[in-house]
Amino acid sequence: MTQMTDMDPSEPYGLGTMNFRHEHWFTSYIDGYGHQGETVGYRTVLAVYPERRLSIAVLTPSTAETVGYVRYLAKLVP
Repeated sequence: MTQMTDMDPSEPYGLGTMNFRHEHWFTSYIDGYGHQGETVGYRTVLAVYPERRLSIAVLTPSTAETVGYVRYLAKLVP
């Protein structure tokens, strides 16, 4: 896990995880990581914010964007 999450903040991807500190995921630059994907009919995302002790998993229809859900749910937990 250390190698999978030890990435340069300017890099969006490394060793199977994505850098969720990027403004695309959360405008407050909270340190986080995870992965997103999609297949026919669905989109998924798993976001982990260790300092907040928060994990978010979202499954949506392929017509819905997952970023908004991650941002909204992360704001609910101080």
